[in-house]
Amino acid sequence: MNSEFTAILQKLIAEQGKETLLNHAKCKALLADYTRNDFKKESRLLLQVLDAGVQKAIGSAENITICKKQQIRLLREDYFFAEEIAKDIVDTLAFVLLGDTAGTETQNAGSAREQAKEVLSLKAHAGGVGSVAYSPNGKYLASGGGDRTIKIWEAVSGKNVQILVGHSDSVFSIAYSPDGKYLASGANDNTIKIWDAASGKSIKTLEGHTDAVSIVTYSPNGKDLASGSFDKTFKIWNTASGKNIKTLEAHGIIIPAVAYSPDGKCLASGGGDNTIKIWDAASGKNVQSIEGDINDITSIAYSPDGKCLASGDYDNKIMIWDVVTGKNIQTLNGQTKNRLPVTYSPDGKELAFRSWDGIRICDAISGNIIQTVKDHADFVAYSPDGKYLASGNMRGDSVKIWDLGV
Repeated sequence: MNSEFTAILQKLIAEQGKETLLNHAKCKALLADYTRNDFKKESRLLLQVLDAGVQKAIGSAENITICKKQQIRLLREDYFFAEEIAKDIVDTLAFVLLGDTAGTETQNAGSAREQAKEVLSLKAHAGGVGSVAYSPNGKYLASGGGDRTIKIWEAVSGKNVQILVGHSDSVFSIAYSPDGKYLASGANDNTIKIWDAASGKSIKTLEGHTDAVSIVTYSPNGKDLASGSFDKTFKIWNTASGKNIKTLEAHGIIIPAVAYSPDGKCLASGGGDNTIKIWDAASGKNVQSIEGDINDITSIAYSPDGKCLASGDYDNKIMIWDVVTGKNIQTLNGQTKNRLPVTYSPDGKELAFRSWDGIRICDAISGNIIQTVKDHADFVAYSPDGKYLASGNMRGDSVKIWDLGV
């Protein structure tokens, strides 16, 4: 949530009392007064969250958690990523009403690095930043967002060198092909586009999803592309022909998380049925289901060596799983927040994810926090050499690049 709006909400509750939130008309009037009629989208959604039943949860951590699980998925609006704003509002209510500070505590401070330095701030997308991705050679950074465009930037200078136009709605996900020659994008217009990275021209439009495309990812050999969607399916496409070669109905709900194993033999998917499923990429057969203390998977990532799988969920947990046994080998509680993809560093030694105080980077084995990046971003990407981190915020228009000092 916008940090200024959070501060306003905290002040309102401190001065007027949490009982104010039980009275819709009074709360609406006070929000208008305290915000001076700014933050209209956040205020409107806060009132909807309250009407959806959060008022019953005030004063009860258990009921706040139930509300997170049962109410947020019902609160989709027509503007960019409103469902995620709703989730953020519930988290903030838990924070300001219950003193939920789990996400602000440093877990087992390990061999900490100095704070990351912001080296570039790029004014990128009106309507929010939906995704960021480095080219495989690290020379370029791509970003997509609520203005329906994809922009290509020189990673060192920050110069905008291309603007790719073709989607008719917000861009939610982008991915470079392994050879860097192509760029795939998934959007709220239910389509996937393949772009020539050199010329910026759209060369294919993949149609078949019946709702927003939440994620796209290339197979390691670049021959296939996997996509997850709000239509409760994920699809595998042949990148040469553009044909849909498999459609898998995996979780019975929105699929925000799909990842190829580093050898390309398997695909992992996660969704709202509280499972991670592993699929044979060639046959489409479900070969493994991972279950545990999981609530609505929001992101998954294979470690570069393929031995582990990291997941993030709506209960603010990051869990590391042994791919062979399916057993949980590490859990970081109260660390992550919302939909930010859990991201491995290129060497597999670190994990980056969003937390209350910014982006956190932890040791992938011990879970010790190594570094905090003071940016309330929603999406991050490591540079191929692991020295830099790019971040984007779906409620802001900027893309930032951070020097991690490694």
